[in-house]
Amino acid sequence: MSDHHNKSTTDVCELIVRTLEGTINDDDFQTFEKMLAQNENLRRYYVAFVKMWVHLDALVQMDAETAHSFAGSLNNDNHILQDVIKEDLEALEERSQPTAADIEKIRRITEEQLQKYLLETRCPLTKQPLYSRNSSYIREYFSYQAQRLGRPLKVLAACLIIGLVAIFVYNYLAKGPRLKNATNAWVYREGSKLAATKVDRLRDGDIIVTGEGGDAFIRYRGENTTVQLDENTRFAIVTHEGGKQYRLEQGTMNADVAPQPAEQPMTIRSEQGVCRVVGTDFQVSSNPLGSWLAVRHGCVRLTRQWDKEAIEVDGGQYAIAARGMELATRPFNDNMDLSKDFWLVWPHPLGSRSISMQAMGDPQNANIEYYFECVSGDGADSGWQRGPTFVAENLQPNSEYAYRLKVRHTDQNDTCSPWSLAAASRTTEAITIEAETGELSGVLQIVEDSIASGGKYIYSNNTSRAYNYPESQKNKATFGFHIHQAGYYRIRGWCNGPNINKNSFFVAVDNQPKNGWLWDIQPSTEFADDYVNSRDEMDPVEIWLDPGDHTIDFCVREDGFGMDRFEIERMPNQ
Repeated sequence: MSDHHNKSTTDVCELIVRTLEGTINDDDFQTFEKMLAQNENLRRYYVAFVKMWVHLDALVQMDAETAHSFAGSLNNDNHILQDVIKEDLEALEERSQPTAADIEKIRRITEEQLQKYLLETRCPLTKQPLYSRNSSYIREYFSYQAQRLGRPLKVLAACLIIGLVAIFVYNYLAKGPRLKNATNAWVYREGSKLAATKVDRLRDGDIIVTGEGGDAFIRYRGENTTVQLDENTRFAIVTHEGGKQYRLEQGTMNADVAPQPAEQPMTIRSEQGVCRVVGTDFQVSSNPLGSWLAVRHGCVRLTRQWDKEAIEVDGGQYAIAARGMELATRPFNDNMDLSKDFWLVWPHPLGSRSISMQAMGDPQNANIEYYFECVSGDGADSGWQRGPTFVAENLQPNSEYAYRLKVRHTDQNDTCSPWSLAAASRTTEAITIEAETGELSGVLQIVEDSIASGGKYIYSNNTSRAYNYPESQKNKATFGFHIHQAGYYRIRGWCNGPNINKNSFFVAVDNQPKNGWLWDIQPSTEFADDYVNSRDEMDPVEIWLDPGDHTIDFCVREDGFGMDRFEIERMPNQ
């Protein structure tokens, strides 16, 4: 046996070890793989060697019982490494866990056995085509399995391909709406409530509902039509016969619609309007108050439900179908959020202590409820109410309050509209004067009482009656005040009068009118606010005041009344 052959045999063993360790280079791979391709015995030995090498690392973690089982699976007379297994693997059974030294010993003996085998068989070192790295054992295994199971595998592969093609056709070529990427949403179908994530294909009659913070996307296979549902939306698929027909019961949808047949347009119905679409990019928002249509591109026809009046809405425009609103187009841009524009009359001051507001909608529709919420300032909320108008009272003068609103159908308490845009308003200015600070004459006197503002109020215990203004001036309280801004003013007093016989007096500003205003306050045993009126003439009294100093007189007409304070309130601009 020549040294050259010994060297070649050693090189082959080294190539195998370097291959399994992953340290061999591409040129040596080519040399080694060519050898394997030509010599069948070498391939068999290499396969057995790979089995041994792969399991050596695993043996480090084996207990004695597992090692014995493994050794038994490889220990047979026909195994190429039978003597290695006998001498070394069986020795590992006596230990609970082999050490690194044990593994290294087995590797060394295995390499020696490989060299011995190559010397005995005088394996030629000819070069053949390259195998892929780390794949010799795998290829041998699959080559054998392919021969044994060739026909069954081919049948199984054919079935798999047919199934994949069927799925592709079903999911990508079949037309119809699909529900995609839904969050916090569900589908009502034939009386059942299904999680939207469990639904793919939508059917006629399905109702898709999105909750707070939810959304859902509807896509059509075979055409570039998509519908996006925003949060708090109820959207029903009515039918696809004669065109796509939907019902937007509440909420907002954005749609990008591919061209539809002119005789089969897309139709979206809401409580107030009908949108007819043949292909465009648009947004529709609906709630019990009205329907909003905004068109980005193309043209959509909007028809009001109750009178069938219609309008064409072009790209860059929007229109509203709602009670009390003119059906007209208005400019639109993507920065506008029409889904939250519920106001018919924005919050506005009625005076220094009240703000009024009104939502869209029909005041006679008892199936709608409104909720007005104060989001800035210490104003009261309305709670759910039937009418679209709300007046927030008992506010502070010259203070700002912001309100928003939402609506719902009385029979759909589980779903309501999103909150509207918030709108702010400021109460008007007012001059508040404590009654005890005035110049008192006659029977008027100051009474101390903790329930009164400032702890005091003025009171008349006169038993006589003065039924005309000149006579009543003998018993009066006079006050001076200064006006900064010209305008109309009202006078509000906090008074008590036990009954209708002790609840009236005369009021004059700058000695006008000539006979004063005969003011009847509402009977009350507590201090309640009431605007100065003029019996049978004006309620409340409104007077124009120029900037500067002014006076006001309260003259006793009947005994037994008290006054805590009063307020000169500027009226809002008309």
